[in-house]
Amino acid sequence: MRQTAILVLIGALAGLAACSTGRVAEFAQDPQTGRREVREYTRYYDADGWLDDGKLGLQLAMTHEKKFVPVLYDLQKGLDAVGVPGALGKDHDKATGIVTFYLVNLDLHNRPFRLLRVTGGTQASPPSVARTVLAGARARTRVEIGNFTIPNYGKEVEFSVQFELDGIISTKSFMLKRRTDREIEAYFSRSGTPPYPWYQAPYFPFRPPLAQLKG
Repeated sequence: MRQTAILVLIGALAGLAACSTGRVAEFAQDPQTGRREVREYTRYYDADGWLDDGKLGLQLAMTHEKKFVPVLYDLQKGLDAVGVPGALGKDHDKATGIVTFYLVNLDLHNRPFRLLRVTGGTQASPPSVARTVLAGARARTRVEIGNFTIPNYGKEVEFSVQFELDGIISTKSFMLKRRTDREIEAYFSRSGTPPYPWYQAPYFPFRPPLAQLKG
């Protein structure tokens, strides 16, 4: 009877809908007040850099995805807390990062950008990621890159991008930072300004406004 009840419970847990979370919290000390506070990180990471100084910029954005069953996950965490080996599973420390690029072209003419390879951590992009994207004149062009395996509890992820621009092949590294709630509000709310160099003078405010394109 007891074994049957356990099997029914397992079946019920398996039948629950999986949820996605990408938040993590840590205790940190405020450098100004010296007080300890809980710092909450969101699902969103980003990084930026010039590919051609003052003319063509690249913003990397990543969304953290981790599927789990709420009741089962709470049970696993409880078992892990009391020292049950393997309670959280072998992949509890891994998540999926959904990566998107934004080419910011400040020039008055289109710029061909050939993407050759993207590496995140130890995982390289499939050959299908290689393509030529036309970065529209005075436009912000969105490019879907794909999914990468990332640390579930990390606060930054390094990516390497190999590309060809104006016939020259280059490789550039970017450190994607996981944004806190405060940073999201400060940089990406309606009243905020993103912390990228093209959002600073003399490039910003954009006149005329940059078009939004999909590559």
